[in-house]
Amino acid sequence: MNYLIKRFCAWSAKLLSYIIFKLPIGLQLFLGDVLGVLWFDVFRIRRSLILSNLLLAFPEMSESQRIQLGRKSLCNMGRTFIEYFYFPFIKKSDVDRYFLWDGYEKLRKWEQ
Repeated sequence: MNYLIKRFCAWSAKLLSYIIFKLPIGLQLFLGDVLGVLWFDVFRIRRSLILSNLLLAFPEMSESQRIQLGRKSLCNMGRTFIEYFYFPFIKKSDVDRYFLWDGYEKLRKWEQ
């Protein structure tokens, strides 16, 4: 029974990944933003920690500016979370489409 539950969860996760992978990029970004807003404004997970860290880093900012920055930061994390759904479906030929290689020549120089 435990095996069946694990297989069902794995299959469900892969199906969800496939559905998100096939959505238009604009809708994917919107879903990521929705996750960020839910995280920051609705569920308020670590909101006080985020705001206190922003106060330490940017004491000159107003409270409303720190709230806006915290929300944007979590929207970005939501978008990153959505991008993780790509991994099961990326082919080697698609790597350049989904990844930006910056500083690759520095890595090659370091390897030598």
